Amino acid sequence: MRWSPFAYLILAPLLWSGNFLFGKFLSQQIDPFTLSLLRWALAAAVLVPLCWHVAGLRLPARRDWPAFATLGLTGVFAFNALVYLSLRYTSAVSALLINAAIPVATLILAYPLGGIRPRARQWAGSVLSLIGVGVVITRGSVAVFLGLRFNAGDLIMLADTLVWGAYTLVGQKVMRRYTPLETTTWSILAGLPPLVLASAVELALLPPPHLTALGMVGVLYIGILAAAIAFLAWFAGVAAVGSARAASFANLLPIFGVLAAALFLGERVSAADLAGGVLTVAGVYLAAQAVRPSPRGRAPEELREDG
Repeated sequence: MRWSPFAYLILAPLLWSGNFLFGKFLSQQIDPFTLSLLRWALAAAVLVPLCWHVAGLRLPARRDWPAFATLGLTGVFAFNALVYLSLRYTSAVSALLINAAIPVATLILAYPLGGIRPRARQWAGSVLSLIGVGVVITRGSVAVFLGLRFNAGDLIMLADTLVWGAYTLVGQKVMRRYTPLETTTWSILAGLPPLVLASAVELALLPPPHLTALGMVGVLYIGILAAAIAFLAWFAGVAAVGSARAASFANLLPIFGVLAAALFLGERVSAADLAGGVLTVAGVYLAAQAVRPSPRGRAPEELREDG
C-alpha cells in the first residue's frame, strides 16, 4: 500500500523533532560541522546503496550540477550545522519557535527562486500555524512571550530558515527530472566535501569530541532516522504536492517536540499545548488545501512558473 504524500510530510517533522532534542545534547559533546559530517556520512551509507539498487545511481546531467551543488550547500552543509551551532547559544525551545518561521521564509523565496506565486490560503495557513506554534512554546502566556530574549543563537536560527526555504524550492525544481531518492542522495554527496573541509578545520583548531554512549545513540538517530529517512520522506512529499504547499508541515516539528518532551522527559502537556496544536494543525490543513491536486503526470499547480 502506497503512502499518502501528506503522510511523508508528517513523518519528516516527526523524525526531525528528535534531531533538536539530541542536537541540544550533542552540541555540548562535539563541534557542529563534525557532528553534521557524522550525520550525513551515516545517511550516505544508507542511501547510496539503496539508490544504487533502485535507480542505478545515475550521474546527474551536467546542467543540473549547479542545482545539486546548491542543495548540498544549503540542506546538507549549512542547515544542520547552523542548527547545532545555534543550540550552543540558545535553548531548544527558542530554536523550535524560530524554526516555525520556515513556511513563511519559503513563501517569501517562492517567487524569486521558483517563479511560484503562493496563494492567499497558503499565507493564511502559514501564519495560523506560526501562531499555533507560538502558543505551544509560550504556554499561552503573553508574559512568557514578552520575556523571550534573542541572542546570537536565535539570529543564526532565523537566518537558517531562509537556508531551508531555498533548499526546498531548489529541490522541487530538481525533482522534475529526478526521483526523491536520487535528489536526496546526490544532495548529500554534493554536501559532503565541504563538510569534510569544515570538520577538518574544527578538529585541527578546537578540542577533540568526547562522545558518550548516549551521544553515540544520538548520532545514529540523527544520521539514519532524522537524516536519511526524514529527508527522503520530505522530498517525496514535496515532489507530490509542491514546496509552498508542503512548507507549513514543517510547523508540526515543534508540536512533535513538545510531545516528545512529555513522553521522554516527563514534561506535562498543558491546555495551551493542546490549543496551540489545534491551531498549528488547522494552519497546516488550510495551506495543504490551497492547491488542488493536478492530473497524473503534471506538476502541482504552484509549480508552474510565470511566463
